[in-house]
Amino acid sequence: MLALARGGGAALYSLVDIGYGTDIANMRGNEMRYGLFIIALLGLLANGWIVRADQLPIPYPTITAPVVHFGRYHVLTCGKTSVILDGARGMSVSMIRYSEDSAKPLDTADAVFADASLRVTARGAGGDEELDQVLDPGARLMIIDQGPGRVAARAFFMLNSKDGRPHGSGTLDVYVYGDRIFFVPSLYIDYENGGLAISEAGFRGTLPGGAEISLGRENITSQGKGAFVPFGEDRADFGVLVNNPGRASMKIGWPRNTFPSFLYLNEIDKNPETDEIYEKWPLWIVQRDGPLSWKRSVHSGLYVGLANGSAQRLDFQWLNGDSLKVLEGGHEGLKGMLGVFLGPTSAEAEENWEAYRNPVKPLVKGGDFRYFNEIEGVYEIDSKGGDVEVTFDIIVPVVSDAMSDGAGNPMRDDEFGVMGSI
Repeated sequence: MLALARGGGAALYSLVDIGYGTDIANMRGNEMRYGLFIIALLGLLANGWIVRADQLPIPYPTITAPVVHFGRYHVLTCGKTSVILDGARGMSVSMIRYSEDSAKPLDTADAVFADASLRVTARGAGGDEELDQVLDPGARLMIIDQGPGRVAARAFFMLNSKDGRPHGSGTLDVYVYGDRIFFVPSLYIDYENGGLAISEAGFRGTLPGGAEISLGRENITSQGKGAFVPFGEDRADFGVLVNNPGRASMKIGWPRNTFPSFLYLNEIDKNPETDEIYEKWPLWIVQRDGPLSWKRSVHSGLYVGLANGSAQRLDFQWLNGDSLKVLEGGHEGLKGMLGVFLGPTSAEAEENWEAYRNPVKPLVKGGDFRYFNEIEGVYEIDSKGGDVEVTFDIIVPVVSDAMSDGAGNPMRDDEFGVMGSI
């Protein structure tokens, strides 16, 4: 059995070794906080990366800190995984990178998802307006925490049309771990004189080099120029597998299409509708208005853009060909959560997804297990100010010559324990 022991001090623990420093990058103007950025910048200068900030070349330099700000780019890194946000384009996701060699310079050759942003089509008195996160050149980024176990940040942006006029605002939370990322997007579209109706809204990105998309046993990539997959019922989960030759695999999805308004914390062994639970509060993201849901219409679903026999684009759509009216004098909110589970193979990406969907309740000595946070993908433990020992007792297949049934099928070793964040 493997166990984790950690001293007290903070009242609340998660099973990731997160840093407690907070860094805020204000992208309006040329302001930058320094901290770890200075260390990274000195490394860049020493390697000859003396370029104008708006001409940062690709591939990116080697990243040795959890958070690096360099001109318009903001790099959030945990182990093998990096998320690069573009401050000149609304803090949109320039690319997600995954590499088995964490010391390798960031390179577009390792990108698994790119050019991703939140977009809206709205019809007002003057006709259709195309609104996009990338049209805000002055978005802001707040670093929530950073350390060897995770990086968390929140982007704030205006939802502008091509002429620069704001029609609303939005946020994008990003939680980066070694083999998974959680995004929590939100949009608020404001009422305009003469009325406004939203016809399309979603989170769209490209798949560098093209990829194969699977939903269960169905290969979506073979369906012509494009394919649409409905998200399903409110309580259903949703997940698609992305295989890109020469790059890491991804499983992208979420545990339920619509989260309960009263609950965001999973106690694993309790029924939130009938049992007493530790927390029963609305998630912060829905306190302005709700719900936290991808299922906003019968037309909600994933559109897969296809070309030359491979998927080129993924568009996760709250609305698609709808007419959701913004209340007079108010606004309309669209929110969701999206997990990206990464691995060098599709089997490992699926394994990370399944571990998230089916969390194991830990054994805790010296403290209390509070809950599994589905939004951020971590366990949280109340240490009560003392030492805590946490053990995950799970069964995993072990493959070896000595541990097989003679036909090559793996035997299970009940004594093998795994500990860490899920």
